[in-house]
Amino acid sequence: MLEDYTLISKATDDFAPVVVAHFSAQADDRYSLGNPHAYLDSNIISTLNVTDVAHGLKVEHLLMASTS
Repeated sequence: MLEDYTLISKATDDFAPVVVAHFSAQADDRYSLGNPHAYLDSNIISTLNVTDVAHGLKVEHLLMASTS
């Protein structure tokens, strides 16, 4: 879901979070060799979308951590 900007943006329309925590990541670097687009969507595009939506919501705190 997080790689779809429209869905994540709509999901936040009904509330105004003060804090956003983003722990999502596609683990296993070896998986990225065989599935580079899935890895990119999960790790890069999703993170970009979360930060963009958080910025638009003007959250007070954004916490991001990698699970990989």
